[in-house]
Amino acid sequence: MNDSSSQDAAVSLDYDLQETRKITVRVPRALIESADSVAEQQGQTRSELVRDSIQMAITLQDVDEAFDEILSQAVQSPTEADAHSAQEADTVSEADVEFLKERIRTLESLLEDSIEKI
Repeated sequence: MNDSSSQDAAVSLDYDLQETRKITVRVPRALIESADSVAEQQGQTRSELVRDSIQMAITLQDVDEAFDEILSQAVQSPTEADAHSAQEADTVSEADVEFLKERIRTLESLLEDSIEKI
């Protein structure tokens, strides 16, 4: 995960250096007004805010996929020989899974808040 985080950081920096292209998106007027207000509060242009929001959505998707993979690994059934050690591991895994679930809920909430502000 560390390696992909550094790659993501490099990709994020690359986005800033890449040639930009114009896109057109239809959104309600109230959403545009909210986005402009948030951008102004953050000292950004509308375009910068939209780029940051798209990048955040992509990052959240990557985090969600990583969480699904971790969760899948955590719930795999152990072999009979490892039943006892698996019970001990389950206690730790359950705590880890709960922590990760709460972390995902927090990230989703932050994304929803950001989208609402836009």
